[in-house]
Amino acid sequence: MSNRKAATAATDISTKSRYFKKLEQDIKFGNEYQKKRASKNVKEQILLWELDQSSPYDDPITNDEKYYSANWADSYHGTINLELWDELSQ
Repeated sequence: MSNRKAATAATDISTKSRYFKKLEQDIKFGNEYQKKRASKNVKEQILLWELDQSSPYDDPITNDEKYYSANWADSYHGTINLELWDELSQ
């Protein structure tokens, strides 16, 4: 399990995740410390998503793996997540 966080909601790619929205708010409206920390976290997410675009929800402990893996396409969902993180970094 990596520290990758999805930029989209687990079941709806048209909805941004709470983590993504928080970093987006910090970059736009935060103080200098918040902006710097959010930018660092976004860059980290970009690096992680460039390495691995599989479902970040695959956790055998919670059995989420069965549902999300069946509905996750790396070339589609993974690419969308990477593009959203990349757009936020600009």
